[in-house]
Amino acid sequence: MPSRRSIGPRTKSKARAAADTGITESSRRLLSCVLAVAIGLLLVRASLERPQSILSMNPIHELGGLVARFAAIPLLVCVVHGAPLVKIRTVRVPDAGNAADPATGFGAVAEEFSIGKFEISLTEYTVFLNTVATNPAAPAHIQALYHPQMEGDTSVKGIQRQLSNGAYGYQVISDGGRPVTYVSWFDAARFCNWLHNGGDAAAGTETGAYTLSGASSGILSKKPDARWWIPTENEWYKAAYYKGGAPTGYWTYPTKSDTAPDNVIDGAPNRANFYDGAFTVSGNNSEANNVLTHGGAFTGSVGPYGTFDQAGNVWEWTDGAPTTYQRITRGGS
Repeated sequence: MPSRRSIGPRTKSKARAAADTGITESSRRLLSCVLAVAIGLLLVRASLERPQSILSMNPIHELGGLVARFAAIPLLVCVVHGAPLVKIRTVRVPDAGNAADPATGFGAVAEEFSIGKFEISLTEYTVFLNTVATNPAAPAHIQALYHPQMEGDTSVKGIQRQLSNGAYGYQVISDGGRPVTYVSWFDAARFCNWLHNGGDAAAGTETGAYTLSGASSGILSKKPDARWWIPTENEWYKAAYYKGGAPTGYWTYPTKSDTAPDNVIDGAPNRANFYDGAFTVSGNNSEANNVLTHGGAFTGSVGPYGTFDQAGNVWEWTDGAPTTYQRITRGGS
């Protein structure tokens, strides 16, 4: 069984080497997008331990070839809400010009923004695939939008691909409200471009919020006129932890709590999907069954501004870039 990580409270460290996170080629996680005029929380954390006395650090992932198992498309940040083919719900994050968390240096955002209420779901990503990735002869960066483990990994599987009459078709396996996993940062960026360009059959994936032009490595910045984008670390952090109002301050956990959440599915406050000797969904330690939860399943555990699942379920991609070939993920358990 792969090593487990705790639900990360606020931490002073920006990153932790991928080799130390338990996220390897054989143990991958879905990635999430945040939408604050971007995609939104998309990941669900699974197979994780509870927080220890030493604060957890955030993992960094290299950008060329590694598709994190539980890295998901996060809650996206956006300036326009929704798209013709997928209707992504957002919440507003006000309190512009707030101070950073003095304990970490994160969280200061100069302007108001909107961010996805939930992590990007299997259903939403399947619509995307059926719109842009049906041609078996498509370039490699389009082929890579689907990973075989989206169907093959029993603990997180959710999308099946089939070839019929010379074209690929994609369908959701079971609950389409669970977060999509096995997506790279570049997959998330292409999803954002698609939304930026209208989110329909005519919308392209290579320009818009990001100028990708077939890229699958390197550090690329969002365009000033982006309509949907992957959240910055500060945007993600503020949506997860900032208390707002007066007196200002930051919660320790993204469930509006300073105590660690419990891994119980009910409507009580301070709940999250994480591994604590047993998986939240099954109640045992077997990975034979799907361990992800439906977005918003913990109805009483909403974040400070109305987001769900920024604690636990899956790691979510951010725009944070500590080097020229790595990106930061947050929110995993």
